[in-house]
Amino acid sequence: MVVDLKVEVRLFANLRELAKTKAVVEDLESEANIGDILQKICERFGAKFREQILDRHGQPNENVKILLNGRNIIFLQNTATKLKDGDVIAIFPPVGGGFGNVSNRALSTSGGTTVAYYKEKAFNVVENVYEPAEDTFLLADNLDANPGERILELGTGCGLLAILAAKAGARVIATDMNPAALECARANAAAHDVADSIDFRLGDLFEPVAGERFDLVIFNPPYLPIKQNEALSTPLDLAWEAGPEGRAVIDPFLRELPNHLVDSGRALFVQSSLSNLERTLLKLHGHGFSVNIMRKKLPFEELFLLHCF
Repeated sequence: MVVDLKVEVRLFANLRELAKTKAVVEDLESEANIGDILQKICERFGAKFREQILDRHGQPNENVKILLNGRNIIFLQNTATKLKDGDVIAIFPPVGGGFGNVSNRALSTSGGTTVAYYKEKAFNVVENVYEPAEDTFLLADNLDANPGERILELGTGCGLLAILAAKAGARVIATDMNPAALECARANAAAHDVADSIDFRLGDLFEPVAGERFDLVIFNPPYLPIKQNEALSTPLDLAWEAGPEGRAVIDPFLRELPNHLVDSGRALFVQSSLSNLERTLLKLHGHGFSVNIMRKKLPFEELFLLHCF
């Protein structure tokens, strides 16, 4: 075998216990894809490990989530996705995106750009930008934007939610700390003819809107608990990495939220059962919010949609 690529595979939870290691680097041929490396690590770690990873067709089974450089491979080209030298694959119990129901949405890949579809609307997602997943679509399905409202979306990613709000007639400010995300969102807004209705701003959480208040704040925060020595901390990975308790972002968001809502304002955001819903509710009630909760069950976790008013 001619070795042209070195690919790192990081293992989490029960997979780490089976392999007795948290990471491994494999040598691969230049045309190798994700299926090739999955087969290779299954050979390395044995039959019990393979049962946890692949179904009888050699595809990732429902018990795992596999990310390539932070991106969910089920939304790229699945196991046919080609690998590059230095790629990092993370394998762990599924979070937000999961392998669940894909009603109202689908994704395809062409030329390095993923296209996300929501109710027949297309949104390009370029490299290093978080792809819409179950959490995004849960927010989209319940977005209550109204004409003339002033709306803030934090962490806009490809801009899907901000664009839906603008199409409903709202005036939107959309922020992200990832410059690639803002460029992607701007392009999508132009493609959907709402570029004049959305003000895109670079920055973390509420920093770009200091002193401003809104009728509605929308947020799909990072909520995956991850130890400091296991975090990749790239601009893309920061879209889901949230510290050891999964609360590195949600806590400062909750602390500042009341300062950025008008008297009759409301917030709509998601959270995982992995990051302590009870603690969030205590903080919200402490600020005087009433909270309605919608639940969506996924493998290994539950997603909560919180409507605060």
